[in-house]
Amino acid sequence: MSGYFDRLASRARLEGSFATLEEPRAIVWIVIIWTWGSALNTAAIASVFFGFAEPEAGWASTALAAVFAACWFVFALSGRVRAAFAVAIAAAIAVDTYIHLTMGGYANSGGFFFWGVGVTVVSTLALPRAWAIAVGSYWVGAAWLFGVIEEGLRAGRAAPEPGLPAVMFPYTVTAMTVLLVPAMAYLLTRLASERERAEGLLLNVLPPSIAMRLKAAPGPIADDISECTVLFADIVGFTARTRQTSAAELVEQLNEAFSRFDRLAERHGAQKIKTIGDGYMVVAGVPDPVADHLEVGCGLALDMLASSPEGMNLRIGMSTGPVVAGIIGTSRFSYDLWGNTVNIASRMESHGEPGRIQVTREVRQGAGAGFTFEPGGTVDLKGIGPTEVFFLTGRA
Repeated sequence: MSGYFDRLASRARLEGSFATLEEPRAIVWIVIIWTWGSALNTAAIASVFFGFAEPEAGWASTALAAVFAACWFVFALSGRVRAAFAVAIAAAIAVDTYIHLTMGGYANSGGFFFWGVGVTVVSTLALPRAWAIAVGSYWVGAAWLFGVIEEGLRAGRAAPEPGLPAVMFPYTVTAMTVLLVPAMAYLLTRLASERERAEGLLLNVLPPSIAMRLKAAPGPIADDISECTVLFADIVGFTARTRQTSAAELVEQLNEAFSRFDRLAERHGAQKIKTIGDGYMVVAGVPDPVADHLEVGCGLALDMLASSPEGMNLRIGMSTGPVVAGIIGTSRFSYDLWGNTVNIASRMESHGEPGRIQVTREVRQGAGAGFTFEPGGTVDLKGIGPTEVFFLTGRA
């Protein structure tokens, strides 16, 4: 039985609000409960109509019960949630409307048309938004129109047996309550869960202050940052390592190293910008300016060098100065930095030495007495020219 459910879950094409469910097996249970539960419920309604000598309504309800059962097989054979629910909802609309008209309105049918409320709720869960809006609009419009012509419908046929409305109305109210309360609770829970999930994903790819700005006013973000410290780190010999290590081991090693760097960046109050292959980019003083960004950057660089996994040698470069920071992209956007400060920091790393932290004169002069440096001479940086460099060697 478990294997059968797993096979159905693996084939289920999640659509509508159901697509947000993280556990596909839950889809199978929802489809079972709604199709077979609706089939049994509608069969019970058919028996009520037959019992009160209303064969037209009875056979229409029997046909609808058969459609509900058939929709389970549509899902089981195709895996298409939308197809199964679309057929069931269309049939429910047709049958509910037919029974309401043939029975002679709300009073004669015991409010049978109110089953449309349940159909509307289910459509919001299973169908695309446009379809669900169309279903809801139909029920609202039809309910209003049928209220207007109620007297004409009632006068157009003989009154049913007195007990039918007395049985059907409380049955409809009770059944709708049993259906709607858990359905609405589920919908509200899913909405809250999806909101939290979206916010969590946003915070995973963007700094918190930027994420809040993007939520408040979606659109391009561009900031001029007058002072910050940019750091690039690269794993020495990584290309050669890729030829000697399996894919799984390589990803595990990168994950271990970058996870350590993420924790260090958070501890120091720096902001990770991105990873580029085996490269790691981080900045201090962006997006939220801080006066001690140089101290943060220097301390982070030293700790990254000291905490790199065994057998992994880093080359680190740093620069300080102004940058432009902002959001690029629309569907897979990212927060990034641009400017000469970024370019120089990248060159500091690429022209540096393994196991060392190469920095610019500006970093050396601005870091103060809290750190120790040694001269590195002059390096001809690509696209920049001869540049005096220093090596950050430790804390004073």
